Amino acid sequence: MVPIDIRTLTRPSLLLSLQKCCIVKKPDGTLVIVTPGKTRQLDGGGGDRPLLTEKHLRLLKIFSIGALVLFLPVGVLAFYYYTHARREFVIGRRRNDLRATKKSATTCERFVLLSFVCGVLTYSLIYVLLHETTWKHHHRKTLG
Repeated sequence: MVPIDIRTLTRPSLLLSLQKCCIVKKPDGTLVIVTPGKTRQLDGGGGDRPLLTEKHLRLLKIFSIGALVLFLPVGVLAFYYYTHARREFVIGRRRNDLRATKKSATTCERFVLLSFVCGVLTYSLIYVLLHETTWKHHHRKTLG
């Protein structure tokens, strides 16, 4: 984690809000702005939700490729949003703002989940239809 010097922050609204609150360093080294009733991490994360990491992006890559294999139409969208999140992650680290990355990563996660649901439903339907037609064909021969 890159240490943040509060004197170098450029957004005036953030500087004004910093005067009314307290900055706390967590045990893991992240700086957190604590105000009455709200908590905000300085690098764009929100609340108590963990930050987006390289490990999280690797998992997104694996699952988006799995989504491609399981259900192609939605898997293509999942992989597109993974590549978008990866690009935004590189840019966001330089700007110290990962909000756009989190948005793309969340969209990717939703498409991955949708792909798995659609794939399981599609393959289940195919199995039921194939099983039903072979069952009818088998019993027609034995009954007649």
